[in-house]
Amino acid sequence: MNNPNGVSLDVDGNVYISDSNNHRIRFIPRVTGTYFGQPMTADSIYTIAGTGTGGFNSDNVVATSAQLNGPQGLCVDVAGNVSVADYTNHRIRYIPKMSGIHFGQTMIANNIYTIAGTGVWGASGDGGIATAAKIHNPSDVDMDESGNLFIADRSNHRIRVIANTSGTYFGQLMTANSIYTIAGTGTSAYGGDGGVEPGSTPIPKRGSASI
Repeated sequence: MNNPNGVSLDVDGNVYISDSNNHRIRFIPRVTGTYFGQPMTADSIYTIAGTGTGGFNSDNVVATSAQLNGPQGLCVDVAGNVSVADYTNHRIRYIPKMSGIHFGQTMIANNIYTIAGTGVWGASGDGGIATAAKIHNPSDVDMDESGNLFIADRSNHRIRVIANTSGTYFGQLMTANSIYTIAGTGTSAYGGDGGVEPGSTPIPKRGSASI
């Protein structure tokens, strides 16, 4: 492998690895069987996403035919769907285990889709559909038991969330499949402990410059 940057387990004990500099997601099955459309042997390793060439070529294709670009953190939800922080593509990618509607999109099992980000780095889109929002070098993702997806939007210095269902979260009224900032002001600094994020006044670290 080449600089693996993320690892996750599913409920069955299968291992998922973000093999960052190989631009792939790798998989180690706990038991022999068929996974992601591939026959696999227990304790062997397989690629389930990425071609090995960094870049972006397409969505809505079999995940092993899609390019990733320096993927970092990843997570697997209780249903076995995989979310990936596609770092240099400035996107969150998603591989559904079963065909159906996910994040407002009709998806096919084992294909790959963008669920956040336009592919152009930036900071925009809060309150709107996540695929129209700009993110910048996302470095990690996680999902709660309600299906809300949390993003470490690294170079934007924010934590963002894609709401799974409409409702009030973190004191904000949110719409399903839209993206929101729940922590961070967008400035590289330290501040706000004991206060509400975002919106508290950052206190720059001594000897550092705000970005």
